[in-house]
Amino acid sequence: MDGKFPKISIVTPCAGMASTIETTIQSILGQGYPNLEYIVLDAGLDDTRKILEKYDSQISFWRSAPDDGQYESIAEGFEMATGSIYFWLNADDILLPGALFTVAEIFTSFPEVEWLSTLNPLVLDARGRVAGGYRLPGFSREAFLDGLYLAGETPYSDYIQQESTFFSASLWKRGGHALSSNGVGGDFALWAEFYKSADLVGLKNPLGAFRLRRGQRSDGPAYGESTKKVLTAIREEMGWSSPMLNRLLHSKLVETPGVRGLLLRSISYEGTFVREHDVSDPETIWIKERKRFLPCA
Repeated sequence: MDGKFPKISIVTPCAGMASTIETTIQSILGQGYPNLEYIVLDAGLDDTRKILEKYDSQISFWRSAPDDGQYESIAEGFEMATGSIYFWLNADDILLPGALFTVAEIFTSFPEVEWLSTLNPLVLDARGRVAGGYRLPGFSREAFLDGLYLAGETPYSDYIQQESTFFSASLWKRGGHALSSNGVGGDFALWAEFYKSADLVGLKNPLGAFRLRRGQRSDGPAYGESTKKVLTAIREEMGWSSPMLNRLLHSKLVETPGVRGLLLRSISYEGTFVREHDVSDPETIWIKERKRFLPCA
């Protein structure tokens, strides 16, 4: 790490997003983070170049020219990145105020943390207004293998929000190859690869927001098929067969009064969490702890 403000490298891939990319750029540059490397790779499909020219002095590197696709552009951006913390933000999503400082403080306080994501993701409507959010109870490798982070796999499963997931450069170098080699489900494949060697740390604080639009790749059948193949493959590779006890967690039994406490003590998941000691104290410190959790939180 690079002291109090480790260098954070952010890549934004863009393809025909002139109508939204300026909001994305402003959400990053407006953070005022003092050690930022920002790379924008645009496919040159519209007038995005004109917007990038406005921010030329604030963007570390940008290009507007035909490319090989979203995930390939992200991988290319990280190949030229020089920071110790990596993150990508698509050209229609945003970072929330203060997110980069929060991430920097956590990675600096806990050098053993290799990737981090929020447990309270936010979503935007098509006009860029906050439309809601959802809650994840925690992160663990076992929960990942059980399908807790593949929406629709269980009654309680949902996504790890890519727009709020930061990871170390060293973790990317070990597993980044999975992003552009797994079709439209590349982000989920990347999480699977990361989980082979590092635990994802959960953070209560929201960090980013995902814009909902019609026709997004995560809504299509191809994305679902791709991610299910990834999950099947990593289960086979790690010899994982979801135990009956874990399957009970995905049933209505977990909501039965008096049963939840028993399950939490016996067959719940264990994950790593980071939280502020006192959110009302401007000098608060971060606390990292291991806790048990159930899928429906």
